[in-house]
Amino acid sequence: MTDDKRQQAALSRLVWQSRMSMLLGWVLSAVGSSLTKGSSPALVVLSSLPAAWVAFYSTLENVEDMLSPLAVRLLGGLRPGRVLVACEVYDVVLLLGSLTAFSLGVPIGGVLAAYLVAASPLPLVLDIVEEIYGAEMAEFDPEMSFRFTTHFYSVSALVNNVVSVPVGVALTFVSPVLVLVANLVLSLIAIALRCLGARAEERAVLLGGEVEQDAQDEELFASSTAALAFLLRRPAVSPLSVLGRSFCAALSGSYVLIYVGTAHGHDFYLWLMVCTGLGSALGPQLGRRLRAAVGTATTLRVLAAASAAASLGAALLLPARSGLYAGCLMLVLVQTASWALVTSFVGERQVMLKGKQFLDATTWAQAAGALGGILGSWCALLLAADEDPRLSLLVCTGTFLALYLYLGRASGSPGTDQSDQSAGAR
Repeated sequence: MTDDKRQQAALSRLVWQSRMSMLLGWVLSAVGSSLTKGSSPALVVLSSLPAAWVAFYSTLENVEDMLSPLAVRLLGGLRPGRVLVACEVYDVVLLLGSLTAFSLGVPIGGVLAAYLVAASPLPLVLDIVEEIYGAEMAEFDPEMSFRFTTHFYSVSALVNNVVSVPVGVALTFVSPVLVLVANLVLSLIAIALRCLGARAEERAVLLGGEVEQDAQDEELFASSTAALAFLLRRPAVSPLSVLGRSFCAALSGSYVLIYVGTAHGHDFYLWLMVCTGLGSALGPQLGRRLRAAVGTATTLRVLAAASAAASLGAALLLPARSGLYAGCLMLVLVQTASWALVTSFVGERQVMLKGKQFLDATTWAQAAGALGGILGSWCALLLAADEDPRLSLLVCTGTFLALYLYLGRASGSPGTDQSDQSAGAR
């Protein structure tokens, strides 16, 4: 074996070790955070927090998401592995402070509310840094990085939508302090795994060397306007694609599920939540396999078309009791295709773009995703999706069709062909 091959093999092992440790660390951290977040509405039910708390916390998260461009600028020059470890340490400090406050007699509602407010920036920081970390690893092994990005989004959806929030609610009804203790234990284990991942990451960077940014690319991204113009011509990494998908996800999400629960009972609502959660976990894997089979451009168009068809089916079927089960199946399919889309967008951004290009693309994408989510939620509310989801789902269908047409330009986008060839070669 030549020296170059031995170095490449060692580099691949380090990348795999780093990504696996980071993925496992993230899973444990996310489980703990979701347990605590799930306790919030349960404390409202127990009258430990006012009903207005839910609206306040949701608004706080949306405002912080809109600050994502600033966060990308601040975090872009830091070692992502070290930032991830620092976030876990910060979370542990908050949890220890919360448990201390509770032991001193502070009401659990106030303790948990203070913890959630203090920890509210963490999801945004973690999302951004995970993307930066994924892009760094993609410089050394693009296809392995894409696979791990897919796994990250699958596990994220499964943990948040199916497992942790319901368990957090159940633990809160038993003893709210159990939620904080469980979060603390999981975060401590996550720190150890994150440290292992960060060490392997830095060794990989040292072994592989820094990837130089092409001078022409730096010139293309010399200003924010130039960066946006560059990205809009490439739908696979465009913030407009992210905005459209996020807008549709909100239109076909919470308020439509509330309609189903109101019209057909709480048990049906719970089962639908679980099924859509499973769909969101399967979606990223579906997107990765499609990409390997038919390439990026075709995958994006197929997913957008499938989302539009499923959304239209839900609009036609849901209002009729005879079409309830088929309509709910359509909602699950919308969720599955939608998560496959967002994972493809993130993965392509990590594989296609480097250095300043990637940071600028992430800046625009994070802002666009937050804006799309806010616009979609308010649009669904104004269209009374919780009382009759048809109009909201029809707007969702039209937006997915517009996204399909826009993504049709991806086949002519520079950089996409190279990604398609590498995916199809596997």
